[in-house]
Amino acid sequence: MEQELSVLLRRARAYLASLAAELHPDLEASAYSTLLLVLTRERVRAADVAEHFSLNKGPVSRQVAGLERLGLITRVADPDDGRAQVLVATPECRARWEELRADRAADVRAGLGAWPHRDVERFAALLERFNALLE
Repeated sequence: MEQELSVLLRRARAYLASLAAELHPDLEASAYSTLLLVLTRERVRAADVAEHFSLNKGPVSRQVAGLERLGLITRVADPDDGRAQVLVATPECRARWEELRADRAADVRAGLGAWPHRDVERFAALLERFNALLE
């Protein structure tokens, strides 16, 4: 199991790097995960990102600044607390991400096309269970 996890993690890092580069040529792989969190949550503060990834605020602050410089996110006033700011993906970033996500989903469907449907469902359930174990 250790060997397979090692292979999976190595491939996942390479995959994230390629996704980041497809989204924006100057996007660092480490910041892609932060951007993904912003893209998939309705509202997220920089402090939420730090907590989610168990990081200090400094690295998150640098990632957020870099994402802003690349025009991928912006900060807006939190509608629930006007003193706070939430991170929001720009419309251009969201459109590009949706396009890439559709392409990736098609690739995964094609790759798993030979698997019986019950195997795909079982794999997804076991992966979810495994990820919960790691929390």
